[in-house]
Amino acid sequence: MEDMKKLITRVGEAIRGLFNHNLNLKPVNAVYKPVFNIRVGNSFSGHGMRMYTSNVDDTKLISFNNSYYLNSVSCVYNNKLNKTDIVERTNSKTPKYIIRFIEHLQCKYGEKVEKLKYEHVDKNEKICIWISKEDIVCNRKYTRNDMHFNNHYDNIDNLKKLTLFVSKIKSLIHKTDYDTLMLKHIETSNNPSFLYKYEINFIT
Repeated sequence: MEDMKKLITRVGEAIRGLFNHNLNLKPVNAVYKPVFNIRVGNSFSGHGMRMYTSNVDDTKLISFNNSYYLNSVSCVYNNKLNKTDIVERTNSKTPKYIIRFIEHLQCKYGEKVEKLKYEHVDKNEKICIWISKEDIVCNRKYTRNDMHFNNHYDNIDNLKKLTLFVSKIKSLIHKTDYDTLMLKHIETSNNPSFLYKYEINFIT
């Protein structure tokens, strides 16, 4: 507990230092400056943390990233907009029944189909899940006014809720007949390295 208090104190001092110095710098194109770094496992098991600032033209950003084993939470504060963009990310291994599901779709649509994609969007957040034969990656993106950095308890709790949401999508796939899956469309990935590969967007 004492080590955690010292850690929190150091992070607080780093943030105060940003306002005393970095945020008063004249705008400089694409300047990146590490501020604080904790290697994985140095604070508690599976945890790593990194803080840095960046200046892009007249916009100054503070990025505060926490990793928890394969999962992570990234918070980026925009000084110009006075808003914080938050991305919570989970990563897990794809179960065998979903691998078989994708292989069936590849037989149906062609080998270029490599991913399933699921989106959930409302006015406050966007959740995207990408499912390949190797892993399942889920991103939840939302914005908060002012500077907003969650503590570890909130981060871990939110990641647990996100993992539960992914489990529901996995269950949906498990219960869905291959040929009755409601497909929206097949689209080309925006990533140049996947120029000739496709992902299938599906809806519930």
